[in-house]
Amino acid sequence: MYCPKAIAQTFTPNENVVPIINNLKQNGYKNIVATNAHEGLTMALLNNQKGNLTLFGFNDIHTSHKWGQLKPDKKLIDTIAQQYNTTPHNCVIIEPEQKHHEQWHNKGIQSILYQTPQQLSNEIQTYTKNR
Repeated sequence: MYCPKAIAQTFTPNENVVPIINNLKQNGYKNIVATNAHEGLTMALLNNQKGNLTLFGFNDIHTSHKWGQLKPDKKLIDTIAQQYNTTPHNCVIIEPEQKHHEQWHNKGIQSILYQTPQQLSNEIQTYTKNR
């Protein structure tokens, strides 16, 4: 069953998270959406919202369909890090799924399990305070 409204709700950024992401961007961080969804669908849904990736504080989107790398494949982080001339060690995944969060950690990738905007804001500070 295809339900565009339900899918669109999945891609609607939480209005309480957008300022956190924008703050990171204003402080020089690159914010990348990494998704296993198809790029065309993802972009259409995001552009159908109140703006686009830039409005929500993101620099780019990395889809598994385009790159052939599914979350939580370590190659995904290697590819993104290479694109932005950094190392995987300098990347932090904000992951909404418990199983992927655990898999990232098992692969040595820094990950924050997103639960609430306040929790996310607090945890991000542990990664950014030493920058």
